[in-house]
Amino acid sequence: MTAQPKEAVGDAYSIDAMGWRLNLDIKGHRVSDFPHAIHRGGDLGDFEH
Repeated sequence: MTAQPKEAVGDAYSIDAMGWRLNLDIKGHRVSDFPHAIHRGGDLGDFEH
């Protein structure tokens, strides 16, 4: 089964229409930069602990 891009409906858009891609190679749990970008900028995959 293949998902087809959908048109915008009101204020909602499909992830395909927004150009978002899930990168499973980046380890971590967050799906957005807010509020994390306020505290520490950078890519999650580049984080050193």
